[in-house]
Amino acid sequence: METEDQTRQQEDRMNVSYRKRIVKNLGNYETVTIEIGADEVVDHEIESSQKTYDRVREFVNMRLKEEFMKLSNKKEQSNVSY
Repeated sequence: METEDQTRQQEDRMNVSYRKRIVKNLGNYETVTIEIGADEVVDHEIESSQKTYDRVREFVNMRLKEEFMKLSNKKEQSNVSY
């Protein structure tokens, strides 16, 4: 049997999710897809759900950009013909 505090804690729990994907054409009928996502539990004692969402979104966008740049740099450096 749940106590009133446990019920309130479950009601206060909220998850924030954000996912983003990018598809890059590599040429020669090749593509690569990069998808990054993050899930986070909102801690209402520290920040609002909107601030948590903004922080998670910023993290995902930053990581996706980093991975895309790594891929772009590797492609430019290799210039391998198949």
